[in-house]
Amino acid sequence: MVNKLNIPTSVFATAINAIEKSIPAKSVIQSLLNVHFSLGKNHLTLTASDIVTMSSATIEFDVPFEFEPFDVLVDADKMVKFILSLNTDNVSVETDLENNKIVLRSSGRRTTLNTASTDEYIEMVFDEPEKRVDIDPGFFAEAVKKVSNYHLPANNPMLTISRGIELLVGADGFRASATDTFVGATYQFGDVQLSENQVVVMGDQLLDVSKALIGCDELHIGITDETDTKLFFYGYQGSVKIKTAIQVLSQRETFAKIYDYIKSIMAKSLIRVNISKSEMLNAIKPLDAYEDAHVLILVSKDNVKLIIEDSQIGEYSAEIICETENFTDDIAIKLDKKFMKRAFTNLSEEVSFYTNNDIPMVIFTPHDDDGSYYQGIGKIAF
Repeated sequence: MVNKLNIPTSVFATAINAIEKSIPAKSVIQSLLNVHFSLGKNHLTLTASDIVTMSSATIEFDVPFEFEPFDVLVDADKMVKFILSLNTDNVSVETDLENNKIVLRSSGRRTTLNTASTDEYIEMVFDEPEKRVDIDPGFFAEAVKKVSNYHLPANNPMLTISRGIELLVGADGFRASATDTFVGATYQFGDVQLSENQVVVMGDQLLDVSKALIGCDELHIGITDETDTKLFFYGYQGSVKIKTAIQVLSQRETFAKIYDYIKSIMAKSLIRVNISKSEMLNAIKPLDAYEDAHVLILVSKDNVKLIIEDSQIGEYSAEIICETENFTDDIAIKLDKKFMKRAFTNLSEEVSFYTNNDIPMVIFTPHDDDGSYYQGIGKIAF
């Protein structure tokens, strides 16, 4: 028996976009290359998992179906490519489970998805967290994007801590932090305390998930208090209900120390230098071909002088007019050029940095920042 239902193409595409980042490009577990296709009495739920993350999107219908619910696996790549290639109003979903297939049709185009049993499919359980925090999806995605510039990619052999992003989720806000062991950044919204829910998740996965959630009309974050092993996101995008879970790492205390260290430095009596980001980037642009160059920054009361000495390029210098606050004495700072460029690229046009001769790092913030976003770069010893 063939059953049929129609779904608006835009709604189907929203569901696909919500789960796509959790579909592995390749896997030794063949079932994970499929999407769990679950049809209930009045809803369709699509679920994808790569074991580290799991995402589901539920399309709810006003009128219950007249046929029996079912759960099957379908080819993820084939379904995603077909739905996202459409420029039509509706998709017809025809289920023929007796012949192990689902046919998708739209304006003369069609694709057949072979179905398989869900017995070998591995997915996480969506435990209902006791607490949820409401956050703005766009603001959350921006926070993750900013700090994700400072975690190492998953294929980097360095410390696992450097591949994670820490999230501290409180009743009135959240904080995201990341580090690659030489540069660190943290972004905070609202008020959070270290005693509240704190987890570390893989940076690559969190960045992908935040991109998928940015279109949500509303978004909630939850953490299960019993196991503290998963971070959950719940949201709605139009009529599509979206859930995502991410496995949690375990280096919470290390990230707390990074944040507290930056905060303790900001509390010291520091010289503040206000400078144009574009002028600073233009000053070091001639050095783009020299990744390992070091920059000597000489800070005076009304100007910043950059000096680079390198065996390949000789000596290069540039001078930029700046404003300073709490100025006492001239300061000499030595930074790695590539880390310095990353810090400035990630900030707004007007930048402030804080330092003095007694601390081992430089703190960068947007000039008009409310104190929520910090980046720290370690100095190089002379």
